[in-house]
Amino acid sequence: MSDIAISFIVLFTAIGHSLWNAFLKKSGDPFLMAVGIYLTGFVFGAVAALVSPIPAPECWPFLVITAVANVASNMLLANAYRFGDLSQIYPIARGSSPLIVVAFSMIFIDEDPGPWRLAGIVLISIGIMVLAAGASGRFRGRPVAMAVATGLLIGVYSFFGGVGVRAAHTALGFAGWLHILTGTGMVLGGVGLRGPGFLHRDPLIVLRGAAAGIVAIGGFAISLWAMTRLSLGAVTALRETSAVFGTLIGIAAFHEECGRRRLLAACMVSTGIAIVGFSIA
Repeated sequence: MSDIAISFIVLFTAIGHSLWNAFLKKSGDPFLMAVGIYLTGFVFGAVAALVSPIPAPECWPFLVITAVANVASNMLLANAYRFGDLSQIYPIARGSSPLIVVAFSMIFIDEDPGPWRLAGIVLISIGIMVLAAGASGRFRGRPVAMAVATGLLIGVYSFFGGVGVRAAHTALGFAGWLHILTGTGMVLGGVGLRGPGFLHRDPLIVLRGAAAGIVAIGGFAISLWAMTRLSLGAVTALRETSAVFGTLIGIAAFHEECGRRRLLAACMVSTGIAIVGFSIA
């Protein structure tokens, strides 16, 4: 499969990512729905672990770090959605991570994205952050702080996940064990925060999360596979264009603010995508 085809597949998963985040925001209990999503992930992980080779020993430290950062980012994001708009929280959380991944990749694994690809990634990230500021250009303190922290964690798990899956020699096996660990961590976090019976408080939200998990877990597994074929920064930047779709959903479905600033930001992101695509071709 060509690199361009892989890029389009990653872009397609970005649409699904924005949709399940919109459901998360609207669920009434984002954390409970997130646990439902990762219960599906646990089932997927168990099946994947059974049918694929055990990942190479050298990848396991990266696997554990990725799972811990993933659990922490989901808990923070779910909490941020209680206080802020989808069209601001989601772009900040997703938009900051590509730059973190590129920086880590250049420093720690000597991965050179090249001038054009780097320019496209930077433009995508800047556009997403402008998108998050909204028509007024203002940010709200508490939810934005949580979104920034979430973005840092997303950058950490994207980088270590990318390095780990390359060392695992089995993308499916790595993804499987990652979702086993993440699903376990989400349930343990729920027990610690809400008590042993927290899943029974609203079973319908959990079931909706489990359904959304099919899209969420599949998209993440595809992005891990793509990281074995393309640079970590390029895959992360393309996947985080979901922020544009998330903003459009926030404006159209939740009647959040719109304006020229956001239209300009969307153009910046689109241009960045085109540059990344050109650099891959």
